[in-house]
Amino acid sequence: MTNLPAGLRAELESEYQLNPFRDIETVRSHDGSVKYLFTLNDGRQMEAVYMPYLDRKTICVSTMVGCPARCAFCATGKMGFGRNLTPGEIVGQVLAVAGARAFPRAKFATWCSWAWARRCSTTKTAWPPPACCCTPTPWA
Repeated sequence: MTNLPAGLRAELESEYQLNPFRDIETVRSHDGSVKYLFTLNDGRQMEAVYMPYLDRKTICVSTMVGCPARCAFCATGKMGFGRNLTPGEIVGQVLAVAGARAFPRAKFATWCSWAWARRCSTTKTAWPPPACCCTPTPWA
């Protein structure tokens, strides 16, 4: 943006970040699913998964680095809990995956948060998250 003074551009660059990721790696599956490994700016890593279905497209996003559940069968659980992700890091996953997939305008997809889905499925009392675990979301 050359229409802003150089000093202001330097200040904005030093104080704010637009990209919450240092690196993004992908692993593609034969069924069209894609696993994204995001390296955050603090060096920690977390994943998101794109899953295409016949009637929808789903992005499973992370809400934390690691996991406090410590399930023996899960590599993420074995890592233990690192920290919660910032809102920018959560939204950044959706934007990175949606941008890579080039979703057509006004197509609908779903997003899932593993943490919400797990809590919904293991809590005996009703615990509605702020939104459904898998919520229809327009990409427009």
